[in-house]
Amino acid sequence: MCRKILALSFLFISVRMNAQQLINDKIDIIAGSGVYKINAVIYLPRNYSSGTSYPLVIYAHGVAQAGSDISKMYVTGLPRVLQNGYIPPFDFIMIAPQHGSFGPDPAWLPGILEDANSRWKIDNSRIYVTGNSAGGWMAYGSQMNVSTTVAQKIAAIVPVSGATQDINKNNFSWFATSKTPVWAIVGELDPSYRDQNIYMVNEINKQVANLAFLTIRPGEGHGNWDPIYNGTLSANGKNIWSWMYQFTKGASSTPPPASPPPPPPTSGAGQLINDKIDVVAGSGVYNTNAVIYLPPNYSTSTSYPLVIYCHGSQEAGSDINRLYASGTLPQILKGGYVPSFNFIMVAAQRSSYSIDPNWLTAIIEESQKRWNINLSRIYVIGHDAGGWGVYGSQMNVDQTLANTIAAIAVTSGVTQDVNKNNFGWFSTSKTPVWAIVGSSDVTYREQNSYMVNEINKRVPNLASITVRSGIGHNAWSEVYNGMVKNSAGKNIWEWLYQFTN
Repeated sequence: MCRKILALSFLFISVRMNAQQLINDKIDIIAGSGVYKINAVIYLPRNYSSGTSYPLVIYAHGVAQAGSDISKMYVTGLPRVLQNGYIPPFDFIMIAPQHGSFGPDPAWLPGILEDANSRWKIDNSRIYVTGNSAGGWMAYGSQMNVSTTVAQKIAAIVPVSGATQDINKNNFSWFATSKTPVWAIVGELDPSYRDQNIYMVNEINKQVANLAFLTIRPGEGHGNWDPIYNGTLSANGKNIWSWMYQFTKGASSTPPPASPPPPPPTSGAGQLINDKIDVVAGSGVYNTNAVIYLPPNYSTSTSYPLVIYCHGSQEAGSDINRLYASGTLPQILKGGYVPSFNFIMVAAQRSSYSIDPNWLTAIIEESQKRWNINLSRIYVIGHDAGGWGVYGSQMNVDQTLANTIAAIAVTSGVTQDVNKNNFGWFSTSKTPVWAIVGSSDVTYREQNSYMVNEINKRVPNLASITVRSGIGHNAWSEVYNGMVKNSAGKNIWEWLYQFTN
């Protein structure tokens, strides 16, 4: 019982993608200890059932994903691909342990296998190990660094740009016993790793002819691993998943279905994803934490409004959990609230204060790359320090951005960093504004009353204010769940949806 309580205390979010689940958890790496010791991303497949026996895929990350911040596990590789909604052609459970530095230690494997079997029903004839960069240590090391007993438990391995310097190269002969098939993948322009993996494949094949083979990716360096894990890369007509599934403890087996079955229909709440978002336009780099919300029955063929959410100062930092604080939009959506219209939300996290309005252009650009965005319905909302981003979308960046936003709503909004020389931009953008503030929150009430009055001097009745009687600074409580209404009887979602560009 204590073990289960400890596990639950570490789990901070289960993300559902077409009923797939990604869970930030802990995994026991010391066989027999019964203690959850190391960060791990766990993946449970669609329609997971405790009565079904599943293959186990152990994913070993690279150096860039090492550390104590579990959100780094989603930067690249298999967790990222699954988080983005990829559905492999066969159901499996994934464990992706996080090492403090470099990649996961192959010595962890006995503990991981024991822990997996204690929690889930594992098909022990189908245990696969894959990893990229420093993750090559665990992939190759599963065969050469622990014991022949562990080596024989692994049905197949796929090292991707795998580091090999810590592999015990005295133990190539173990392959003669385990007969574990190997598919090594490496970039043509990655000479050090290319040569290391050529050597490994050649030495393995000296033990068992044709047990290992190598794919060299033309024009690729050390990276771009997502196309491997999302099944795009293939060799001899097989991608990583169809290749793995051939093998059970090194023997040939039934191939998987040619394509995944259609996902079951979803209903109720949408999907929340802990991710990264690009905040520098044109950089193509995922720079900061972000919570992403995809609506119920999300479809790539549907065009959705975009809601950019600007958090308050209490939600700032590097711990993405803080974005789920009580009363925030991510917390309301996590609780199962379904707004009156479907939208995609991006809630970027800044290390201090709140998101910079200069991020907004990049967020919109990045959102267009990832999803089908209805560009006539882009809304910016937020509370407290988020007022900088909300009002700043109209007054701090440029007229082009201001014109892009269909409407803004701000609660208890901070205004001191808003460029008040640019109220005139509202004359061109004509972006409607709804400010909400508590009657007992004197400073913020006066700041937002000033903002509304100045905006209305440029365009009469463009802005409105709702003063919540008897409420202090936390006036956003009950705003995002639709309980607070304006003088026309509309909640925030009904009010926003009136407006298009």
